Amino acid sequence: MPSPIDIHAAAHFIQDLLLIAKIRSRGIRLGIVANRVREHTLVFRDLERFLCTLRFPLVTRLRDSQNHMRAAEQGLGVHELHGRRAGPDRERWGRLIDWLDEGTAVPDADRQTRAGPFPS
Repeated sequence: MPSPIDIHAAAHFIQDLLLIAKIRSRGIRLGIVANRVREHTLVFRDLERFLCTLRFPLVTRLRDSQNHMRAAEQGLGVHELHGRRAGPDRERWGRLIDWLDEGTAVPDADRQTRAGPFPS
């Protein structure tokens, strides 16, 4: 769960990515995923303030939800749970999946070169 300790550790980790790994100069995309978030708490407000200081996209906020435990107990992913109760969690995971898909999209011109002249 987000806490002052987690926020501090994340800040140092991001600093290391920027300074040591030099991700900006290598053209590597970086997005932030807030995990086990409990909205409407004081710690959440601190987390939001911290996230607003970053110069990277906030991809999604994954809730601290029992749906993750229910899915794990059944050997499923949250997307495989039935019912409306898992809807908010599926939607938040969907944001992450969409963001990841954006980074792997192949432009149409490049797609033809890789796959040949005929679409599959």
